[in-house]
Amino acid sequence: MTRTLTTQTASAWVDRWDAQQQVNLPDREERFTVLIDAVQECAGRPDPLVLDLGCGPGSLAVRLLDRIPAATVVAVDVDQLLLALGRAAWAAPGRPADGAPPWRDALVIYINEVMDLSQPAADLLEVVALVIRGVSDNRDLSLTAVSTLGSLNRYGPQRVTALAGAEGVSQPSMTQLVQRLEQRGLVARRSDPADGRVALVAITGEGREALAARRARSAARIAELLADLPEDDVGALGDALTALLPAIRRRLGIGGGSGAGAGGGSGAGAGITAATAAS
Repeated sequence: MTRTLTTQTASAWVDRWDAQQQVNLPDREERFTVLIDAVQECAGRPDPLVLDLGCGPGSLAVRLLDRIPAATVVAVDVDQLLLALGRAAWAAPGRPADGAPPWRDALVIYINEVMDLSQPAADLLEVVALVIRGVSDNRDLSLTAVSTLGSLNRYGPQRVTALAGAEGVSQPSMTQLVQRLEQRGLVARRSDPADGRVALVAITGEGREALAARRARSAARIAELLADLPEDDVGALGDALTALLPAIRRRLGIGGGSGAGAGGGSGAGAGITAATAAS
């Protein structure tokens, strides 16, 4: 028997999604506000067409429509479950329980089936492989070591088990990596203030310096690879990364960094503004 996802059920799940995301990104609402401010300022018209990339269940879109009721939002995501929740929760004229205003009719959830992502995904995979090959001559630290130092630098001291889970390696393998990094003075172990029996791994000042140096060398190498690109292509690449990185970070549960970005312009015709965020 096929069961229909009701607005009430979908709304409850969207509320749970929002609560979870708020824990992962405490400044999530502030990011939304900044994005919506940018759209309102840059659109140059009261009824912009807004493209919400990596929309999730439409959290950013509905907040934007609260502020700009005449806007139309095209919300795009590769996650079918989140799109289904968004369609059920927001595509109707409102939640009957809370008397939502009729502007929710303007929210358009883009059906993923019309987008063939297989070729862009294959191209992106090739780009990742080429970039890794391009910076692989930096043999002072392995990619896993760099990622581990980056995690410690971003999130603070962590248990070995948490680091192993984040990197997708076994706990013994992570223990060996931590020992090697500790021998080089890049990390140090300390007791957990909440439980003295538990050891936490923390990055040291030398570790931060090594991480920064490695990233600088890798960035310089990638810049060399891009040096021959025309200026317009470099700009297009930057725009694509502004849209792509927040969506991928959200999918992987990675906060911090450039968690949200926005861009826009009035244009001569449709007045299209693109916005991305950790929805």
